[in-house]
Amino acid sequence: MKQSIAVLVFLFISTNSLAETISFDSIEYVYQLDSQHSFDFAGGASHQCGSNLYRVKSTSSESIGRKFSMVLAAFFAGETIIVSAGDCEGNRRVVSWVRVYN
Repeated sequence: MKQSIAVLVFLFISTNSLAETISFDSIEYVYQLDSQHSFDFAGGASHQCGSNLYRVKSTSSESIGRKFSMVLAAFFAGETIIVSAGDCEGNRRVVSWVRVYN
């Protein structure tokens, strides 16, 4: 039982350590794909996926709507956003959460 818990804790820590928190002082552009569960934005320097593009994904249309609104508002107002970016999807880094910082 202790070994199982230790393995689960290790997997949780190693999975979360793959994500990186990134701050953007400005966003170049935001666009929504035909998908109801994702949108893309560009900002910052190039990352390990080979571009400065990020894809925000969610399984809930309400959640993706809130994230899109935050990123779009930050784009228009010139606010700083903070995201948690993980793996690559093509030349885009996948974002799990978004925060606006003012």
